[in-house]
Amino acid sequence: MSLSPIYLPNEQAGRDWAAQLAPQLPRSGFISLVGPLGAGKSHFARSTLQALGHSGAVPSPTYTLVEHYASIPAFHLDLYRLGDPEELEFLNMREAIASNALCLIEWAEKGAGWLPPAQLELAFDYQDEGRVVRISGPALESLSLPS
Repeated sequence: MSLSPIYLPNEQAGRDWAAQLAPQLPRSGFISLVGPLGAGKSHFARSTLQALGHSGAVPSPTYTLVEHYASIPAFHLDLYRLGDPEELEFLNMREAIASNALCLIEWAEKGAGWLPPAQLELAFDYQDEGRVVRISGPALESLSLPS
């Protein structure tokens, strides 16, 4: 199942949309954030984590692979530099995905074969001066999406 694309004309629109969506995101399984470099995956993750109450910095996990936000609780992964999907086993990601924590994974396709299917996939891309997001996945029917 998927919906019509959502157009975000600027960064503020992206922050506002993430803040409206954040409380509804599934807390089991994971959310796959896909798209080309610079298309808005990290911006969405940062905006979502801040909307859920994280007040500090939200660094990109590009080099650390995973950032854990225990107070929310949430995990933010960036698998862009993942060498092998089996590395996720050493990061105890099975436990994170099975927990009741929000789990946002950028470049989840790099974990193919190890990761279970995503509950949601948010596919980001460039459109005009802004970004467009396409949402699909089994958890979609439980969302009341802001437009």
